Amino acid sequence: MSLGEMSMSEVPRVCSRLASFQSSAKPARVVVTSARCTPASTVAAAASTAESSGEASLQQEMEQCLSVDVAKMVEMGKKLMAERQCFYAEKFFAKALRTLDAVAADVNRIAASREDYNGSVALCLAWAGLALMVQGEQTVENVYLARLGRQATLQPYCDEPLSDANRAMTTWRLMQGAPRPWSETRDSEAKLRATLLSNAQDTSARSLLVITLFLKGDLERAMTEALKLHVSGDAFGRVALKHMSRFLGKDHILVQRLGSPDLTESI
Repeated sequence: MSLGEMSMSEVPRVCSRLASFQSSAKPARVVVTSARCTPASTVAAAASTAESSGEASLQQEMEQCLSVDVAKMVEMGKKLMAERQCFYAEKFFAKALRTLDAVAADVNRIAASREDYNGSVALCLAWAGLALMVQGEQTVENVYLARLGRQATLQPYCDEPLSDANRAMTTWRLMQGAPRPWSETRDSEAKLRATLLSNAQDTSARSLLVITLFLKGDLERAMTEALKLHVSGDAFGRVALKHMSRFLGKDHILVQRLGSPDLTESI
């Protein structure tokens, strides 16, 4: 059976497009040669078979490709996160990441774009890391975010203002600098505000409120609470303002409103 026939009869159609590293609908794809869409070794074996059997050139065979799509896994993970089922969400993000890692060795041959591939890896690492942190796990040592932070090819996504990778890394840095471990149940906005209502000088509660608001996406109020801490002389306030300013980018209106160059000089 020729490789072309094999692709028509045996290769399952996995998905249509790969999730882009941002939350937009712009597709990012990992394309696999017309071999079975499983391990990368299968792709290499299929290519070798095509060459040794004297069939069409490898380039022609590679034009018959399928898109290996982890978009559904990522979207399911995000859906579970929204439903506060972070334990199960992390499993979906981890599975999507394993799918990408399986073709890492051959990515230059099978990926439509190295940029798309790296961005998708960054996306999966970011969301998997967030899923663990929201569960109260790995808030200091996080296996996913540690990889995201040290892998040079992923740094552009970590540095991009408002990106998922940047958001995850910023959240991690905030949690690392918090006066005590952050907990979703103990550190809800309602509970922390009740604590501050009875004691406005509780810098620990206010610091954790910054993290809670940042996780909720309420950036303006997160910056406001961090600024209150900074003005009162609390070290976490200054650190939080720097991290959040870097996440927003120097041109963001909230950063410009700070009017404090020493807080944005590292952006």
